[in-house]
Amino acid sequence: MGKIVEFLGIMQQRRKRLFCTFTTAIHNQAKNDRTLVYKNIR
Repeated sequence: MGKIVEFLGIMQQRRKRLFCTFTTAIHNQAKNDRTLVYKNIR
């Protein structure tokens, strides 16, 4: 029983880390797009 709980905890942590990387990547991409648009307007 303890092993299963441990495994689920590890999976949860891994998913959380993956989600963080994913949102950070999207955020950076949006920032880059905004900069490009801003430069094009000028």
